[in-house]
Formats: sequence, structure tokens, C-alpha cells
Amino acid sequence: MNRSITVPMLVSPALANKAGIFPGSEILKFMGVTAGMAGFRYCKKRVVTAMVGPVSFPKSVSLGELVYCTADVIYTGTTSMGIQVRLEIEKDDSPIVVAQGFWVMVAVDADGHPQTVESLPLENEEQKWLSVKAITIIKTLRGI
Repeated sequence: MNRSITVPMLVSPALANKAGIFPGSEILKFMGVTAGMAGFRYCKKRVVTAMVGPVSFPKSVSLGELVYCTADVIYTGTTSMGIQVRLEIEKDDSPIVVAQGFWVMVAVDADGHPQTVESLPLENEEQKWLSVKAITIIKTLRGI
């Protein structure tokens, strides 16, 4: 069962704004699509976005840069998946996080009704910690 996916993309002129920057709205779109891919890959069902949690953009991304978006399923509920997403660029052979966020995706059938997802096996302490982190974020988002 695959719980993550990494998608590369070159920031082209069609994606950059007039200042030559990859804007946050386009970054959110790319991150959301990648989160959906990770959710689908994990549960093998159609998924929809239920919530988007805290998203940060610590660094800007310029035209011509190669970005890598990685989405990891870190939590599963009955029908939902908590997905941690990060966008990175490479500078001097080192990855630099330029955006990160949290998506909640829900598995649905063709009519949009929620479908159950398989429970995520938590195999080590880091995975357990990430799952607890996801639960905390989801509870916070529900309170907004």
C-alpha cells in the first residue's frame, strides 16, 4: 500500500506571474492535486478535498525552477485521510522547502457518498507522531 507520491514540475512561463514568481494560488493548486494523487494511490478510490489546513510559504519559487511536490498520507479516519504536503526545490544538491501544508481528503463513490478507507498501519514512532499531529490539525480545522 503506497502512502506517498512525489511529482516534479518545471515552473514555466504559463505558471509564473509577471514578476517571474510561481504564485501561491498556483502552488496551492499543485499541492492539492498532489494530495489527491496520494489519497487515490492509498485508497484506490475517488477522493475529494474536505479541508485544507495550515499552509506556509517560507521561500518563493522563480520561473525556470524545478519543484518537487511530495504528499504523504499520515492519518486515516473512517472515510478520510490526512495528507502532509511539501514543495521543495534543489539548491546546491540540497532540498529546500518552499511550501508545506495539510490536506484532508475523503474517499467517495461515483455519487459523492463517503466510502471507507483502510486503516493506515503505523509502523514506527515517527508515523505515530505524525498521526497524532494530523488528528490535532483536523480538530483545529473543525473548530474554525
